[in-house]
Amino acid sequence: MRMDRVGPKRRGKSLFIILGLCLIVFIVAISLFIASFNKLMSTHDQNLSDEICTIMTEKMNIAIDSMNTTTQGVATVLSIQDYRNAEEAYNSLNIDSIEKDQFLSIGIIDADKNIYATDAEKREFDKWNLMATAELADPVSMSVPYRSMLCGQPVVTMFSKFTYGNNEKGWVFITHRFRDLEEIAYTDSMDKDIDVELLNSQSLNSIICVSSDENAVGRWNNEYLVKESLDDPAGKQFNKWLESIKNGESNNSISYYYNGVHYTQSSTKIATMPGWYLIVRIPSSKLSDAMGHFRNYVLNFVIILLIIVIILVISMYQLNRRENQLLEEISEHDTLTGLFNRRAFQLFAKDRITKGRNTALVFIDVDHFKIVNDTLGHDAGDDLLIKFTDILTDCLGNDSVIFRFGGDEFIALIDMESEEVVNTKMLKALKEVHGIKLNSTVVFDEEMSFSAGIARFPLDAENLEELIKCADEALYQIKENGRDGFCWYKNIQNK
Repeated sequence: MRMDRVGPKRRGKSLFIILGLCLIVFIVAISLFIASFNKLMSTHDQNLSDEICTIMTEKMNIAIDSMNTTTQGVATVLSIQDYRNAEEAYNSLNIDSIEKDQFLSIGIIDADKNIYATDAEKREFDKWNLMATAELADPVSMSVPYRSMLCGQPVVTMFSKFTYGNNEKGWVFITHRFRDLEEIAYTDSMDKDIDVELLNSQSLNSIICVSSDENAVGRWNNEYLVKESLDDPAGKQFNKWLESIKNGESNNSISYYYNGVHYTQSSTKIATMPGWYLIVRIPSSKLSDAMGHFRNYVLNFVIILLIIVIILVISMYQLNRRENQLLEEISEHDTLTGLFNRRAFQLFAKDRITKGRNTALVFIDVDHFKIVNDTLGHDAGDDLLIKFTDILTDCLGNDSVIFRFGGDEFIALIDMESEEVVNTKMLKALKEVHGIKLNSTVVFDEEMSFSAGIARFPLDAENLEELIKCADEALYQIKENGRDGFCWYKNIQNK
């Protein structure tokens, strides 16, 4: 019969608690990791967008400086040639030999504002009111960006004054594409995912220079329309960004969702185009691809690590459980006989008494055990105890629990069906003990026997301490009568 003081349900509950705590720690750690990583990715996107915008603005400034230099250079050359009239100056330009990769078109305006250019170029003047820009040249002026009918792309036209004839003042104009801007925008890593606009800070109108939608290139847009399509709080953030533009701040950044896509947008003031900003807008998914993959790798690693931790926790729990069971076995069992020990008796007997079960407590003492030890040695004594244990276990049956109380003393707790059944079991045990033969080379003629005192619960005693005392008195009585037998405590009371 076993004594399980800690049941499997309680052990299982402990395991679930441990696993639950591991899972909670994991979820909290993953949540903090994702929040921190997303914040890092957002900062990374914004910084990268700012850097791209700054680089492109620097490129834009360099390109515009080059346009200014080119336009002024052509004007200077025309001025020193001392042409008699504007038409002669225009014919000297040798339009057919112009490298179109350098600029889109070139022409002359005389002092009477007559335009010397192709018919298509003249239509551009009418559509975009370029003559008003020419009059601002001092010594150079630049038009607002516009979508040219000549190429269907964003362009600007530069104007510079020159002299001809009798010191008459005219203008040379050169129309440039934003080719440098396109080249930096279209990179292998950002292939057509980047949007670039030129924004007027006063009107907040912008012209699309580069876009993922090729048909949108050259169109005008208004940033207020973008703001109106945003929900709060993105709309409020976008409005603050627009205010920073109108207030003339050099650069600023914003992140927002638009049509289900998260964008990072940066603005940088263009030094060579007063009142104009370069706007760079990039989907965060494109910026964060590499970091997103890294995050996924880390999450996969953490999940694998969690699985390993769970396996280790379960393994350690099982190992600890087996070790605890072994310790319990060692702490509650006698190492020689395998019976429950005195400590186990205290636990088990109190439990049985508390439940009020009818029980016979048998206090047993092996007769002449000291003589066996002194005559035949401790090995023979151990052999006697082992064989004696086997007999008690076999004869008293499954409805009894046997304990080694100490030395040659044993206690048995037997379920009380009747005194006759207990007597039968005890007599059978006496008979078999008489037949024990010890393994020894020394001749020993004494017959093995035991003495036992039996007390009943609850008839003889109401608690464990009194029950042990009653059984011990009965044992003393049988020893006084010559040993080799058993005595009921009730028989002592009747004398």
